[in-house]
Amino acid sequence: MVGQVYRTFLSTCDETDFPKYLILFNTVVILIEKAQKSGEIQNMSQPELIAEALYYGSRGIVYSWAAGQGGFCLQEKFKNLFNGLLLPVKAHAISFEEKNDQEKK
Repeated sequence: MVGQVYRTFLSTCDETDFPKYLILFNTVVILIEKAQKSGEIQNMSQPELIAEALYYGSRGIVYSWAAGQGGFCLQEKFKNLFNGLLLPVKAHAISFEEKNDQEKK
């Protein structure tokens, strides 16, 4: 039943401004920024980018869970997502331009 609710929601939601149109998106961005300043989150990427990644990742997990008839533990998958994005990591950025420049050489 819950899986059907998720599938229906996901198939009818507007993709134009996801996740920025969601009610709590700005609140999540503010909370991430405060947690970065206090040292609780050491991933210093832009708070809006972290929030987007959390929303898209969460939606992907829920979609996969619903499509798979609830075949895995949502709590464990969400824990992995949040840990992967919020735990301390070395600063790095991926640039497709750098790769293209190297390929030309």
